[in-house]
Amino acid sequence: MRRKILIGLLSIVLLAGLFSCASVNPQITKFDLANYEANKQLAKDGMVTWSFNSGFIAGLGLTNPIAFPIKNSDELRAVINSPATVLALNDLDVICKKLGYWKDEDFDLGFSLGAKVRAGSQAAIQFVKDWFPQLMKYAPMLF
Repeated sequence: MRRKILIGLLSIVLLAGLFSCASVNPQITKFDLANYEANKQLAKDGMVTWSFNSGFIAGLGLTNPIAFPIKNSDELRAVINSPATVLALNDLDVICKKLGYWKDEDFDLGFSLGAKVRAGSQAAIQFVKDWFPQLMKYAPMLF
């Protein structure tokens, strides 16, 4: 008798589970479509501002080992100036130019801002080197 009741309850639970899965599946599909649209809009918004961001990165000198020579802190330069990073940034430039989102004026503005930041940071590092040499051992944490 208990066995029949247990089998009956399990079959009701399984049947309820099947019906709930049937109602959850359309919700998952709606969520996936909403996520797809949100990601697509995020990518479009990123391309609109990419020309400025690319100029800022170039102005900082992160893609040019001559403009941004990091020589300490366990060869951080190898990570920042890796060829893969430069290739990915160039690919983004090409895509934005092909789709018509690229603006040379924005690139120039970003480049000038990045160059100002780079010059300011290099001046701050030089100031600390000259006036507070005992703090240079903490420079990797500060700069």
